Amino acid sequence: MHFKSTLIVCAVYFLSSAWSNGLTGDQLTRLSEVFKDYKITIDQVDQKKLGQIIEESFGIRYDEPESFGYTLGQPDSMNLVNLLRNLPYRLNACSYNIDSDNTFQVKRLRTIDVTVFLDEFVQHIISNDQPGYLTFEQLSKLFKDWKTFNKALNAKIKELKLKNDVNYVMNAVDFLLMMMEIKPAGGGLTLAQLEKFDSLYENRNTQTGSIDPAASEEVFKELGLTTEELSELKPLFDSSDSAATLLVDLIVAAAERNKMVAENDITAFCLTEVITTMMTFKHIDSNHDGVLSPNEYDGFMEDVISYLSEESVKATEKGQNYIKKFDNEDKTLNFAKYMEIVLLCTKYIIPQSCCPKDSSQS
Repeated sequence: MHFKSTLIVCAVYFLSSAWSNGLTGDQLTRLSEVFKDYKITIDQVDQKKLGQIIEESFGIRYDEPESFGYTLGQPDSMNLVNLLRNLPYRLNACSYNIDSDNTFQVKRLRTIDVTVFLDEFVQHIISNDQPGYLTFEQLSKLFKDWKTFNKALNAKIKELKLKNDVNYVMNAVDFLLMMMEIKPAGGGLTLAQLEKFDSLYENRNTQTGSIDPAASEEVFKELGLTTEELSELKPLFDSSDSAATLLVDLIVAAAERNKMVAENDITAFCLTEVITTMMTFKHIDSNHDGVLSPNEYDGFMEDVISYLSEESVKATEKGQNYIKKFDNEDKTLNFAKYMEIVLLCTKYIIPQSCCPKDSSQS
């Protein structure tokens, strides 16, 4: 059950990110200007002005606001959330090029980034019973499982507190702009890179129960990190955490900094996909020991073999090899191996023919 749910989530994210370029900083800034004075209001946003901005910045006609999630009588900040959810997909439907031939040079959030960040934002506005906005204190509780990002988020919040009054609240578009500013620039991880992290775990020191720092550093060197970046990561390499727990932190750190993944590589996990898979893994890992025991993955491998066998006609040769590799697996699954399986099923099994073939893939 957990595995199939993970596949559905990852496949949806993958397809959405493959078929749309996302939203640029300029587009989000223009929306922010429209909504800046209407964070706690109802039906106060000038729909004509909003429609003009959408047509000018996104190339989309705003003739039917309700089709963008607009609901009369709903708080403006909630209508903004719905608008932001819709826009990336409308961009694709209209075949609108965000920035002509310069698509990947502009500052932007991919569709998967928009989706995942809005999911986190909406989860917290619901739990705080607020119509589309969050306070600084509430924002500080976001992304608890993504520790490095939560740290950067709280540093940014501290900075914003000095520039705004105590009653300041943040709506969804300002939140996305902040995410764009602090999101790490790493390209995520490929299947081959994940296999290297799996090897780190398999070759762990059985006496100390942890991963060899020198071996970790070598893997990160292969990801294109500078000497300065490696030095900053030394406390992580030298961590006394168990190998399983450390492995999760190493993979996230690598995905945040990896320079060896092309942005249009549709067979790799982008950074946000790594994070969503990590959060699912931690949810399944009920005793928080960093590995999935047979009772935690509860039929996981059976589902994997069944799924891959059913889809074998679509599987690559690499996929067939993985079926054999994981067949009859009855031991614990570390995070790297779990990610390999999910990446295989969501990236290699889904027919490549369903994805764009030009340079706009991401």
